[in-house]
Amino acid sequence: MVNLRHPELLFALLQSISGQAPEGEVFAHAAAAAFLVRYATTPDDPALAALLAYRPETPAGAGSWERRVQARCELALSDLYPLLAERSRFGLLARHRDLVELLGRLRKDQG
Repeated sequence: MVNLRHPELLFALLQSISGQAPEGEVFAHAAAAAFLVRYATTPDDPALAALLAYRPETPAGAGSWERRVQARCELALSDLYPLLAERSRFGLLARHRDLVELLGRLRKDQG
């Protein structure tokens, strides 16, 4: 979670593993989970807004950043966070999970 304050480091790591499908996906989900946990503990942390606003300086890989990290953080914050907070279920983020599948499961349990 320390590197949430340094999105350029997260981007560099994503670039280095982008060709490795399982690692890239695990990284993307871990980044979104870390983002949610930080939001739950310190929602006014300026690093959160900075992470969402970050745009890589190089066009190569920018799409991967937007799709794998930024979009997942935004989805997790807007859709997953309220469900986790309502149920006090942040422990579900302690291990790798597909966040979209987790969101679907929580929505299903809600109805």
